[in-house]
Amino acid sequence: MRFGACAGGIDRYIASVNAGCDFVEFNAKQIGDYSKEKFNETLALIKEYGVIAEATNCLFPGEIAISGSEMKPEVVNEYTDTLFYKLAQLGVKVSVFGSGGARSIPEGEDPAECMERFYKSIYITAENAKKNGIAVALEPLRSAECNILNTVEKAAEICKAVNHSSVGINPDLYHMYCENEPFEHLAKYIQYIKHVHIGDYTRRRYPTPDDGCEYSRILNILKTVGYTGRVSIESSTDDYENDCRQALEILRNAL
Repeated sequence: MRFGACAGGIDRYIASVNAGCDFVEFNAKQIGDYSKEKFNETLALIKEYGVIAEATNCLFPGEIAISGSEMKPEVVNEYTDTLFYKLAQLGVKVSVFGSGGARSIPEGEDPAECMERFYKSIYITAENAKKNGIAVALEPLRSAECNILNTVEKAAEICKAVNHSSVGINPDLYHMYCENEPFEHLAKYIQYIKHVHIGDYTRRRYPTPDDGCEYSRILNILKTVGYTGRVSIESSTDDYENDCRQALEILRNAL
């Protein structure tokens, strides 16, 4: 397994390198909004330090509907086609599809119709990702944040329904914990897992030595079923570089 952290964008890149990340995870929307100058600066830093932006999160902004009646296939297509071309230049290999605001079913709308539009959005997104050598990892979000796709189990059902080789799952331990989903589902649905988000799942903070979380058990569940992919720290922190360095040590020692 290889460990990285959700750095947002270029502002935390050097700190990520200093902390010892194997890769960084950027905010896709943030990178998409970069000026040509700032994007080129990001490319130059990656080339200089060699720690690749192999993953992104926050794929869709809230203003782009992907399940509600305002969903427009041409908008989803244009947005993802442009974005993935840009992300591929950074070396991105997997893009986490969370985006609770964009995907939530609007109040009063028919859930079945919204799910059909959501499937269509996923497929369009996956097609554009595939053209650029990128996988799409659906992230289940806790029900307090999103009213659609809340468990790894449900994400597996969607993967089957969409039936696209570039679509998989990004389990997030915090959301699994909040939804009382057993961590054993990491093994049960390993065939779909393309990326993992980890952290102190009880407090949504960076791992610390005394936080009581079962990192060794969880990582060994993944290891036992042959997962050798990327694991990103995705939690809150008040001191990114130092907290990241400590968290990476804890996770590597837990393997």
